[in-house]
Amino acid sequence: MAFPAHHPFRSPAARDRFLALCEERARRWPVPFDEHFVETSFGKTFARTSGPEGAPPLVLLPGATASSLMWAPNVRALCEAFRVFAIDPIYEWGKSVFTKLPRAPAEFCAWLVELLDGLGLRAPVHLAGMSYGGWVAAELALRRPERLRSVILLAPGNVVLPLSWSVIARLFTMLIPHPRFVRSYMNWMFADAVQQGGEGQRFVDEFAHDAFVGRQCHPLRAGAKLRVFDDAELASISVPLLFVVGANEKIYPAAEAVARLRRVAPQIHTEIVDHAGHDLTFAQPKRVNDMILAFARRF
Repeated sequence: MAFPAHHPFRSPAARDRFLALCEERARRWPVPFDEHFVETSFGKTFARTSGPEGAPPLVLLPGATASSLMWAPNVRALCEAFRVFAIDPIYEWGKSVFTKLPRAPAEFCAWLVELLDGLGLRAPVHLAGMSYGGWVAAELALRRPERLRSVILLAPGNVVLPLSWSVIARLFTMLIPHPRFVRSYMNWMFADAVQQGGEGQRFVDEFAHDAFVGRQCHPLRAGAKLRVFDDAELASISVPLLFVVGANEKIYPAAEAVARLRRVAPQIHTEIVDHAGHDLTFAQPKRVNDMILAFARRF
């Protein structure tokens, strides 16, 4: 299939607007970084790499509508122990350019394995995924455990429990082409960060602004259907895996998710972060960073 020169954006002007915003946000990335583009059979994938060369690799997958820049509150601490590869997923808004979109779980895993190979990461890596990225990370843990040293799932989409109906209903408001609806959704979803005021509110405001610009600059895409793993699948995961969820999580009840894992997959480690919901990586960055570091350093 032939794509226009401005693909995957709506127009050349949309491309320039969105990439300029990415560059503006990247200027606040708190540590030095290198940029890499890796060719895969799904298109060209962007990776932002920070931390000491030779340190164990930690790959970061962001949530829906986010990019590698989502990890700005976390990357400095994580670079103390790891070579960090923050990814703009091929299926999200960022600097990556898809030629085909993964749909099935096996395709997401194929893309991620090709990306790891292209980055020279053929030995097992540590992998952390937030929300949508957590679902992708969980699928790789299930299907390709030999590529992983450890996995950290941060409020993964589905995997353990289905999305709540309140989230699904509110998600539709994100399609209304006015920034007020995006801000309203983000303020609700990231309520703990908003309640902090100051830096927390600023981060949420920027997240909402960037999501609105991303929606304006990109055509609508049909997303993949995230799935809930059955009991046998969860019990079969052999990779050391940490499941982290905020106590005030909106996408499903945190206590119910942890209870299910403890019942059907006791080999999976679980943690609940107080004073956080789906914003746990930036509402409680030190707590989350400490959990990631303490867990991954064991393997």
